[in-house]
Amino acid sequence: MDLDLRRLPEAKGELLLRTEELRDSLWEVCDDKLAENQAELEAVMATSWVQDRTLLIAQVRFKIIILSSQKGGTKSAEFEMLCSRKPRNATGNTAVPPR
Repeated sequence: MDLDLRRLPEAKGELLLRTEELRDSLWEVCDDKLAENQAELEAVMATSWVQDRTLLIAQVRFKIIILSSQKGGTKSAEFEMLCSRKPRNATGNTAVPPR
């Protein structure tokens, strides 16, 4: 826009109106994206993907322990390392098993 036109009150009003319209449309796009992302997050959380992967990792660890303990009939260094690890809870503290 030409500098001379920017000084006119009508031009200033038009620029202000366009700015507000662009702001409103940008907020609509942001709100739509937010709703879409929240729906996707809820869908992911509704599936048990994390729990499935955690169970799978635990099963693999257990198999490694079994295979390591069977190797040579004595406890290997890997077996000792895996057995010595203490489970951790969500806060990172050592989990205490219930009695």
